[in-house]
Amino acid sequence: MAFISVDSVYLKPALDEFTKLLAALVGPHGHSCLIRSPVDSVTLTSSSSRLISNIPVGSPLLQFALQCIRSQIERFGDGGLYCGILLSKLMIRLIDSCIPRHSSCSILSELQNIVLSQLRNSEQLLLSINLDSVAPLMAVAQSVLLSKRGNYEGTDPVHLAHINTQISLLVQAFLESEASIEKVVLCIRKKVDKQCLLNGVLYPCADEEHVVLKGMSWNSASLLLFSVMLTDKIDCKEKELPGVDYLQQGKAQFEAAEIFIEKAISCGINIVACQKVVHPTLILKMKRKGILVLQRLGKRMAEAVEILSGAVPVSNLHISQLDSLPQLKGSLKKVQHFSDNGGNFVFMEGAPGSGICTVLLGSHLLESCSELEIVAHQVLTALKQVIQDTAVCPGGGCTEMHLCITLWKEVHRRREDLCFKLQCSASQLYTVVKWFQEGLLLASGLHSEAGSLAFDSVYYHAWRGSHSKTMIVEATTCHCGLISSDAVVRLNGSWSIFTLEHINYVCTDLNDTAQKITFGPSIAGSVPVHDVCSSKVGAITVAVESAIAITDIGAIITS
Repeated sequence: MAFISVDSVYLKPALDEFTKLLAALVGPHGHSCLIRSPVDSVTLTSSSSRLISNIPVGSPLLQFALQCIRSQIERFGDGGLYCGILLSKLMIRLIDSCIPRHSSCSILSELQNIVLSQLRNSEQLLLSINLDSVAPLMAVAQSVLLSKRGNYEGTDPVHLAHINTQISLLVQAFLESEASIEKVVLCIRKKVDKQCLLNGVLYPCADEEHVVLKGMSWNSASLLLFSVMLTDKIDCKEKELPGVDYLQQGKAQFEAAEIFIEKAISCGINIVACQKVVHPTLILKMKRKGILVLQRLGKRMAEAVEILSGAVPVSNLHISQLDSLPQLKGSLKKVQHFSDNGGNFVFMEGAPGSGICTVLLGSHLLESCSELEIVAHQVLTALKQVIQDTAVCPGGGCTEMHLCITLWKEVHRRREDLCFKLQCSASQLYTVVKWFQEGLLLASGLHSEAGSLAFDSVYYHAWRGSHSKTMIVEATTCHCGLISSDAVVRLNGSWSIFTLEHINYVCTDLNDTAQKITFGPSIAGSVPVHDVCSSKVGAITVAVESAIAITDIGAIITS
């Protein structure tokens, strides 16, 4: 059991390094990071935040931060790094401040309510979308794919065409599955002749598994699906028998698997599919009988095969299940060998209307296909959230800039009431506002160093500063690409350099509300970036509430 107090001298330096690490992965200058430990290493990029559980850190508080990141990823599929950066930055400020902790936590909780209210309800911030068109879905898919530094680098026309094909196929697959993303199988290869969408399950072969088909196709094939290992190893879900040697249990497991396979052969099963591993001896035995063996499907593909075929997974090798084996089998309309530059595949087609489809994608620039698989799954998850929200918000840090300004204006307007309610001074209130603003901008990949960041007085969007005495901004569009400089000028708007220290001077003269924007075609020469509202709400909620909880407790204990 490990224990660490928030007053520990080791905590702030560890949090500082952790925040810098995560912040280096996001934003326009984000890059990959390799973390090494005495026993292993792990590569992190902006799209591999779910792999963050492998970071070798021993601090209980950092382990808690990783747990918060994982909960965000499990719920929304993305936003883990955003959550981690905001949480870590707030923790640094909370534990290093002279403001009484109960006061700073109360203020932070109140500010969270203001920010989330804006994010959920602001007509000036949210972009309503029309689901009668695929344009919003294409825009969201594009935003996710192009925002991941490991997946997109440069503007090479061939690569952009490759990415655009991926965007189109993922949206098609999402619609084909009727928004049931568990019905979409992702097949990622280093090289493919043609990226495509197939109605069925595409299984990548290994060790000449496809030779059983002999280049032919099968019609009306029967299939038996196992979710348990067919080996002499004990499945982690199987309970060890007290007093029985481990090797003896493994032997019994293998013998049971043999009995089940013999039964499958006698029942005339054409295909044995296994979510996990099949023993080589059993594979050879089934091949000799002309049975096609598909192993290591993984959870997602196994679930897709289950839906496609109607098979009931065999979850244990108890002899009592043997007689019911024929009732557990499923059937496939067609099974055939599929060959591509990316390798050999077995393609399984079920009855019409299953909604199961496979997206075959090529990794193009990636050294590892796992990166693209994560990004593609994040696209599908984002699309599902968008049709639930029926709205998106500006990406590229423009939402965070809008929130920073509206937060300051709302606090400034209600300053006396808030100070009375929270029993704090105006100085304490504005200090915590600054913490929140700093965390939001950093989480979105923006830095507020002097001259590097600006905002407009019309929409409150983020712009790249010019570092010039003659002009404030040098870009023709804001960070999200939805607002042009001409649009700001037409509405008699102006730009101001954004700094946390001088925000009170530049925000005082702004209009009470920002101009509303609508979802529409992109500005020529820009690639618009959209964010998923509910994912951002979730990340902010987890980060703020976790930071407050740890500070209130004063310590964290992990086993």
